[in-house]
Amino acid sequence: MSAQLANRFSISWSHYVTLLTIDNPEERSFYEIEAAANSWSVRELERQIACSLYERLSLSRNKDEIRRLSQEGWSSKSLLI
Repeated sequence: MSAQLANRFSISWSHYVTLLTIDNPEERSFYEIEAAANSWSVRELERQIACSLYERLSLSRNKDEIRRLSQEGWSSKSLLI
C-alpha cells in the first residue's frame, strides 16, 4: 500500500503545504508538476514561486529561455536577454 501511495504522490508533504499557499488552481498544478519533474526541494519550490516562474512563463514569448534561466539561475548576462 505504501508503494502505491509513493507512486501517487511524487513530492513530499512539505511540498504540498507550500503549494496550498497558491490560490490559482492552474498555477498550483503547474508548480506541482514542475517540482516532481525536476526533483525540486521545498526550498527550490519556494524560490520558484517567489520568482513568479509561472507568471513569467505565461507572459513570455521565449518560454524555453525563461525555463533555462530558472534552472541555471539569474546572472548579470541573463538580464540582458
